Amino acid sequence: MRRNNKTFIKSMIITSVIGFSVLMIMMFVGIKYYVDKSGTSAHLQVNNVIDTSEPKVEYSSTILALVKKVSKDELIAFDIEKRREVTRSIAQTTKISDGYGGVIPLSLIQPGDLVEVIFQPDKEKILAINKTSRSWVKPELSGVLVNTSKSEMVIGKKVYTFTEDTMMFKEGGRGVTPSLIGEYDILQLQGVDDTVWSIKVLQNAASIGLSDLPSLEGRLEIDRTRMISLKDSVGPISLTPGRHKLVIDIKGYEPITTEINLMSGEHLEISLKDAKEAMTELNVIVTNKEIDYTVQVGNEVFKKGQTISVKQDKYNVAVKAEGYKTWEREIELDRVAYDLSITLEKEVDETLPPTTSNGDGNNSNSNNNNTNTVGNTYTINISSDPAGAYIYIGGMYKGQTPFRTTLPVGDYTISLEKPGYQNYYTNIIIDNSDNQNSFLYVLTPE
Repeated sequence: MRRNNKTFIKSMIITSVIGFSVLMIMMFVGIKYYVDKSGTSAHLQVNNVIDTSEPKVEYSSTILALVKKVSKDELIAFDIEKRREVTRSIAQTTKISDGYGGVIPLSLIQPGDLVEVIFQPDKEKILAINKTSRSWVKPELSGVLVNTSKSEMVIGKKVYTFTEDTMMFKEGGRGVTPSLIGEYDILQLQGVDDTVWSIKVLQNAASIGLSDLPSLEGRLEIDRTRMISLKDSVGPISLTPGRHKLVIDIKGYEPITTEINLMSGEHLEISLKDAKEAMTELNVIVTNKEIDYTVQVGNEVFKKGQTISVKQDKYNVAVKAEGYKTWEREIELDRVAYDLSITLEKEVDETLPPTTSNGDGNNSNSNNNNTNTVGNTYTINISSDPAGAYIYIGGMYKGQTPFRTTLPVGDYTISLEKPGYQNYYTNIIIDNSDNQNSFLYVLTPE
């Protein structure tokens, strides 16, 4: 009986061991099946390993750079903040942007451009090249004044500086120096704040020369905005390339007007040997009726009614008539037509006996109709609309309107002249019975 019990117990132990072994095998098979299905075996294995290293972080740097040279594989640029040159590789994955997120071709990145370059310090390849809003561009600019001693450029009224690292070059990449940049060259400038970092000469200035000038009195007018005295016209005169209108005004000669079209670097010589002398037609108006007179202009004498045409210049003009005092003035005849209105005074016959009084205080030989008789004086005001007209009284220049003067009793010729308006002529009579002392004349535009 005891033996049977021992045999039973031994069988139970063996059965239990076998069953536990089978159970463990089935459990491991199930776990393996579940792990293979979920694909997280690597994750489970990693979790079983303690990693004491820090996670790796990728850093990038951005610099503001001046492009010196660029190709499909490489960028050579100047870091304007750290003042050093950098060279980086361009990969197919490098993003080229217009600065607003838009992708542009690499060909739009040119030497002289200011760009933002993004890269990883420990790697040679560039992540991105972006046009930047931190810089400014002034395209096709002329009238720039360069001061090499102060390293300054004046654009309008604003002063900018440039440095020894500023790129200065022509089309094609040829370098230039500041002293060779002229006021009338056409430039493209790029910079940051008040510093110019890139100067590209798009077109060199053209020039003209004036030869065979009959006189140096006068001026050259370019495009109605630039005036040059002929005395300062010795040597080439620089101009921006393109079309220009020239007016050459030489004293005593007809104005010469011409249009020219100059290419970059072109020089044009203008000869003035065929300049024509300018003439003035002098129209003398003598208000005294029915008298014969002569007009002497310089050394030439003209009779009444004869056309007076002389070269423009300053002359001594004299008007003579028998029985009248000679009227004489120095006049600048500097226009196509010149109107001169005068009144001649009668000569006093010194052979007549002096007048005597008849006892009542009146001059028995006086002529009450003689407007040149010296008597009371009157103050008059002469105005014009518009104001600023030159006023002549009896052919003599007196001033500009509004004008105030004192005149004795008499008959006077008044003439008003103002550029852009027709000349105005009139007579006024001042006598004891006339109380008018203010005169307003309205001028008519030409």
